[in-house]
Amino acid sequence: MSSDGAAQHARPERLWALGAALALGLGCAGRIPPPARPAAKAAPPARLAWLPAEPLAGAELAKAVNERLGKVTIPGASAGVKAAVSMEVAQLAIECTEPTPTCYTAVGRSLGADEMLWAELDTGRGPSHPIRVALVLFDVRAGAAPKRVERTFEGVAAARDGVAALADGFNGGGGPR
Repeated sequence: MSSDGAAQHARPERLWALGAALALGLGCAGRIPPPARPAAKAAPPARLAWLPAEPLAGAELAKAVNERLGKVTIPGASAGVKAAVSMEVAQLAIECTEPTPTCYTAVGRSLGADEMLWAELDTGRGPSHPIRVALVLFDVRAGAAPKRVERTFEGVAAARDGVAALADGFNGGGGPR
């Protein structure tokens, strides 16, 4: 056989081998996983500020409420930080005293908070009247209407003792969120 004949027979074999290698290479390329994307960073926890209750409704009741507010945990929020003033004083300081989402948002921004928690105490007209305790949670970023849990108690002692169960409505997400 001449060298030309050997070259003619080798070409189809070479082409076939080249085609097989190319097909094999493309087949493997489909199985190679794409490069890993960097994991998305988790959002930082929301900054929770709790505003202490004023002792106007009674020092004993305010103390019990404030102790519980300091222990409330909100899902997705950092440990609560006690504000220096009550909601009423904070509103007076920024000259926005209406109980509206706009005013609450302004208070939250002035405190550097993403969420705020406070208590509203209504003792009625004297020691024999029922006491209404409401705990309010407000999302400053959303500027949404506040979430609240509330209950009426017969007297200061019952309110003081019942605040823990009321606060548990917010702990760990079991509350009105």
